Amino acid sequence: MNHETQGLQKRYLETLVQGNADACSKVISDALEKGLSLAHIYCDVIAPSQAKMGALWLDGEINIAQEHLATMITLQEMARLRSVFEPKKLHGLQAVVAVAEKDLHVIGAQMVADLLYINGWKVDFLGANVPSRDLVDFVRKKEPHVVALSVSLPESVPLVKKAIIQMRKFDDSPRIIVGGLAIDPNFVEDLDVEVIQSAQQIVETLNQNVQPISLGDYLKKIGKQIQFLRKKNKQSQQELANACGLDRTYISAVEHGKQNITIGALHKISGALDIPINEFLNKVHNTL
Repeated sequence: MNHETQGLQKRYLETLVQGNADACSKVISDALEKGLSLAHIYCDVIAPSQAKMGALWLDGEINIAQEHLATMITLQEMARLRSVFEPKKLHGLQAVVAVAEKDLHVIGAQMVADLLYINGWKVDFLGANVPSRDLVDFVRKKEPHVVALSVSLPESVPLVKKAIIQMRKFDDSPRIIVGGLAIDPNFVEDLDVEVIQSAQQIVETLNQNVQPISLGDYLKKIGKQIQFLRKKNKQSQQELANACGLDRTYISAVEHGKQNITIGALHKISGALDIPINEFLNKVHNTL
């Protein structure tokens, strides 16, 4: 953190303590004018200020209402920042980010979700106090590449461990990262998880292995979606081929991801499946 960023962080903390939302917003606007990235604003300005607010509450220097107001101000500023920074092109990797059951401390997890999102990840952010059973069920259905969990309360630790054990039983178990005040190095014993406390470090670690989705993989996603919709409509490949004026062998090759497909052909197929092409492509993108 350089001198300029330190000054912004000091101002942000002072205005948080005052509960002055407009002044806090001015600090963030100044950070944007200085060209700070979202990661720097989150990790060098907002995060240390929020940590200090928590310490002030523990020391009895501010009350719960003041601490809650500071949290709401920060969440409002984070929402504003999400609208400012344009995300990178999706690279095909998906993450689930959640706060542990019984834990209402959401800012750290929101930072992780936002930073992954602007770096091209498809992110499902589940928010605070996610029941472990529901988390496991959601991850089973979504099959994300990564699950990032925030754990700030000691009473949440055993619940998170149970959830991780269940997720490790999946045939294609995701990479799991945990962080938060309640996590210590002993947490990783026998759980095959990574402990990373910094939101920016989590993103940097995950981005090291990011590879853009290949054309072959994209064609497979298109084919799988066509096959799903065709079967949902109770159509055979021949019936779909007849409806869109294409050859059945072409439809078969497309469904198996072995055929390049033009926009014109995709338009015919989506029409025969009774779905607008833009809606069809959105469904494909949601599976990336």
